[in-house]
Formats: sequence, structure tokens, C-alpha cells
Amino acid sequence: MAQWTKYQTSNSNIPANSVWDLAVDSGNNIWVATNQGLAKFNGITWDIYNTANSPIPATSNNKVLAVFADKDENIWLGTDYGHLLMYDQDTTWIDYTTVWFGDIHAIRQDLNGHIWVGHATGLKRFDGSSWTDHSANLVNDFVTSIEIDRYNIVWVGTKVGVSKFDNASQWTGYTAANSALSGNTWVESVTYGAGDDIWVGTRGGIYRFDRDTTWVKYTSANSGLLDDEVNSIAVDADSIVWVANDAASMGTFQNGTWTHTFFPLGVSFSRVITIDRNGVKWVGTQGGLLSTNAAGAGPIYLGAGESGAAIRLEVFPNPATTHLTIAHPRIHDGTVQLFNTFGRLVEKVALVPGATTIGTQGLAPGMYMLRIETPSGVHSRKVLIK
Repeated sequence: MAQWTKYQTSNSNIPANSVWDLAVDSGNNIWVATNQGLAKFNGITWDIYNTANSPIPATSNNKVLAVFADKDENIWLGTDYGHLLMYDQDTTWIDYTTVWFGDIHAIRQDLNGHIWVGHATGLKRFDGSSWTDHSANLVNDFVTSIEIDRYNIVWVGTKVGVSKFDNASQWTGYTAANSALSGNTWVESVTYGAGDDIWVGTRGGIYRFDRDTTWVKYTSANSGLLDDEVNSIAVDADSIVWVANDAASMGTFQNGTWTHTFFPLGVSFSRVITIDRNGVKWVGTQGGLLSTNAAGAGPIYLGAGESGAAIRLEVFPNPATTHLTIAHPRIHDGTVQLFNTFGRLVEKVALVPGATTIGTQGLAPGMYMLRIETPSGVHSRKVLIK
């Protein structure tokens, strides 16, 4: 049974119990956006950044709504009243407040290194020297979430649906008027899944989109989803979908089945969920920060500091029958080894830039271990071959 650890102002140095967003850097530090500033937690100690000891402006009310760790380990934070700052984790802070934003709800980095900022009145992209406003291309200019998939496509959640940008010139919008999105299409979260699909969390349920035409909707009425208001989604390398919602629980979708794990007493309304490099799940709520040892692998993201914020390592299909594909769009050197349950090496191939395929025909059915050796380290994934 999963065990919870609870961090509140009463038992830790977290600056506030109201948590808005979370980020994990390559050192596995947890960055916590709260109602009383930004906190960095290394598992033991807390470093606090607020209006008293950092350039976070007093006009932000100390309310940090969004946080993101980029490929160079810079920490980006967005606040109430539209302040955007970048901190290099040393001494340098850059304040982008002169670029006008509404309340900032989402920050992400694409595979080109560009920073995308979603706010209450639009969407802007920063290429390192200049800003481009993409607000007019959206189905609605109230942006709640941003996701970058392994094809460098930008997915933007808004209060009436989703907008997709191919990172060249083409925008596509999905709303209740032209897609299977229905009911309350206020989108709270957009997440890229391990099966190359897109998960959309809304105030009226959660959707799984195959990127083409098929939408599958899960609600409390037709599945084991406990609460229909889905605020945040994270997907791990075992293809388990983790959901934070309004209820006092964390939802889990695995092998077609929804389950839920209840929070400790006195904690409810989860706003954000993320997975650290060790596979620990972290949930930010209105009543503090939670972590759990619930079963499951680490995130699809390997980490913001490893040669790109959007590094992803995916293995699919899993289970496999004829082949396994290892997708790694930002890793160009290394090897892939496949071991059986006896530890015997049954296949070894060099990584091919972008994606590597291993044939599995002729292998005995059962559990195998993939070992991916790269310049950034060694990464392992369990796979099932039928």
C-alpha cells in the first residue's frame, strides 16, 4: 500500500501550504511554487525565494503560479500579476516584467530551446533574444497549460479547448464545436503520453487523444475516475497515467483500469502532480506538498539538465510482439541492450538518432530489461514481450 509523506508549514519549512506548481531539476531537487514564494527542496533542506530576499517583485503578492527548469538548469517562475523571472541557481536573476503578461499559468521549453509562456491573456514565445506573441492563433487566449511532444509540437490548453502548433506555421484548434471534446471543455492540463498519445484533463473529465481523430473520454460516470475535475496529469515510463484532481485522492490509469489512492487526512484539492527521477510522485495541494512511494517508474522526461529540457525516453509498444522502439529525440550517442530474466544479454544495438528499433520476434515471452547507456548516464526500463 502506498505511503504518503506530508509537508506543511506545521512540520517543515515549506513557505505556504497552498501549492500551485512543481518542477524537478536534473539534481532531483523539487521546486515548489506557493502562495508565499518559491521553494527548492532537496529532500532534507528548503531554500526559500520571496520578495524579501530575491528580485521577485512585491506586486506579485509573493504568489508564484508556475515554475519550470530549463535545459541549462535555469529556473523560470511566473507570478500573480504577470511577472516572469529567470534564475540561474547561482547569483543571476533576469526579470522579464517589461514583456507584458497576465497571470502566468504555464512555462515550457521546446526542442529548439525556445521558452513558451502561457498566461491569462495569451501565449508568448521567447527565442533567447526576442518575443513572439501567438495569442491570436489560439482557440481562446486564457492559457492554462502547455506541453511539448517528442515531435516538437506545442499543445496549449485553454479554457475552451486545445490549440496545437507544429512549430513551423500551422495551428489547429480542438473545441466542443469541432472535436469529441464535450461538456465543460475548460482544459486544466495537457500531457504527452508514453503511447504517443495526448492526455487532456478538463473540468468535465479526462480525454485520451490519438493525435489523429480518436478521442476517448473518462469520467466518474463511465470509469473508475473518482472526480471529473482533472487539474494535472503525469505519465511515467511504465505507461502509468497519474492524475491530480479536486478530490482528496490521486487517480491512476494502468492497463485500462482506473484506481485511486486517498490523501492523508486534512489534505484535499490537488493542483499539480509530477514525478521525480527516482519515480517518486509529488502532489501539490491547497493543504501542502505530498510525496508517495506508489509503484511506478520515473517520468518520461529524463530531466531538465540532460542536454535539453524536453529530453524524453520512451519505449513502445509495451507489451511488444514483433519489435520495440526506443524514442530518444535529444540523445544521439549510446547503446541499447536487452536482457532476459536470467540476466543474459539477448540483443545489443547502437542508438540511432531519434529512435532505435529492436526486433523481438523469436524471443521467449516474458519480462525483459532494457539498458540504455548514454553520455548522460544509464537508464533502464522493464518491458514485456508476448
